[in-house]
Amino acid sequence: MTIKLGDIGSTIIGTIEDDGVAVDISSGSSLTCYLIKPDGSRLTETASLNTDGKDGKIKYSITDGVDNKTGYWEAKFHARTASGQWTTDPIYFKVEMA
Repeated sequence: MTIKLGDIGSTIIGTIEDDGVAVDISSGSSLTCYLIKPDGSRLTETASLNTDGKDGKIKYSITDGVDNKTGYWEAKFHARTASGQWTTDPIYFKVEMA
């Protein structure tokens, strides 16, 4: 996935899984996206459900000022529900000059 520098609204989507099976996160009390920039610094952003959450799909839409460094980034989603908490495998993407 490639995002242009300053592309506000670009969306990163992940799936919360447990042993390869999507987890119902529809009752998620905490949905978070951790972004690791190319320089290793880390941002913690609020994520949201991509659908109704029963399919485990979670998303984060880039906001103003977040994608301020070109290079390779990493995103991880974390969901907490009454049933437990899960983190996705890393999702890698590139931010390049517009």
